[in-house]
Amino acid sequence: LMNGGEITANQAMALSMLYQQKYIALESTIGQPVDKGDYWETVVYVGVAGVPSGTIRIDKMRGSLSSNLGPTIDDPATLVKKP
Repeated sequence: LMNGGEITANQAMALSMLYQQKYIALESTIGQPVDKGDYWETVVYVGVAGVPSGTIRIDKMRGSLSSNLGPTIDDPATLVKKP
């Protein structure tokens, strides 16, 4: 996933989308990743009105994800593994 370097903005967006599909309401969308230094942050918008309701944080070195709307995922590969 990381190709020996930091998570890119495109990779952060892809991980955020997988996280959103698996753990956050279907009636939600996510914004573009914002560089916050050691991590990327995407805003989660919920409902028809697109109300900002939380964030997804993606660690640039490890690829771990956390959010106030769902669980912490230490290994991003678990987002694509079949149950």
